[in-house]
Amino acid sequence: MFHLNSRVLQSLLEGTVTPNEVQRIRLHVRECRTCAGRLEEWSDDHPSVAERFPGLERDAETEATMTATGLVMMPSSSQVLPAWLRPRRLIWYGAGLLIVGAASGVAWMLRPTYEVQTVVLPDSALPPLRAPDPSQFPGNTPRAGDTTGAETGIPPRVELLPVSDDFRAITGREAVSRLGTAIRLIEGVEPDHFETGPPEVAPAAQRGAALIRVVYRAPDDGRVHLDQQFIRADSTGFRPIDDPALESGDTVYREAGGRRSATWLDESGYLLTLSGPLTNADLRALIGRIR
Repeated sequence: MFHLNSRVLQSLLEGTVTPNEVQRIRLHVRECRTCAGRLEEWSDDHPSVAERFPGLERDAETEATMTATGLVMMPSSSQVLPAWLRPRRLIWYGAGLLIVGAASGVAWMLRPTYEVQTVVLPDSALPPLRAPDPSQFPGNTPRAGDTTGAETGIPPRVELLPVSDDFRAITGREAVSRLGTAIRLIEGVEPDHFETGPPEVAPAAQRGAALIRVVYRAPDDGRVHLDQQFIRADSTGFRPIDDPALESGDTVYREAGGRRSATWLDESGYLLTLSGPLTNADLRALIGRIR
């Protein structure tokens, strides 16, 4: 008995079937449900078959029905579903939706969760902010006629120094919060104010880490900056920075625009740059007082 097999499929794909064979296939699939389903699967899997032989699987313009007077050919009342609505296609669509839904559910379950923690630093980690005394810097002596709070009984009122270009003034608490740890200060010298800004505008700063600048009042209303960043160690315990000299523990001295600076990485992971209208001897003396 004639049935659709792989040889018939191959001839349909190659287009080598004769018109008589095409008609035979059409007549057969009207009588054989198995071959009709097989032909439908072929058309779904191989669109070229449907394109080359349109209507091959649904040639059922007439139906035969048995009446009292004999066999009568009647127009078919059945409607052929589009390919995308066929049961086999719908099954595949449903399976695809289930897979996508399951994958989305697993991804949602495995999504990273972030625990929000509130870190409360002790007051000892917050830097003090009192009226600065320029005489505390090396070589700074009170000028004739100056009065102090001890002599007058009134705390001196000193206007804060201007904020550095591209920086903004912040409180000591915000400075500690941004740095993520206590701030380094010059022991015995009160800061004028605190600033933060982009590392790109600060000499020797490390990109990608918060930058805090502690501003001190130097002689004749000059400025001394103590820039600091906290460089966290990676999984190997190494603290990556861009300057090989700093990685080896050296202190790098520079001079530009009448200001000298010293940059170093301390053992705790602070990348520090001290700069101002200072001599190298002043820099070394102040470095020894940084805590």
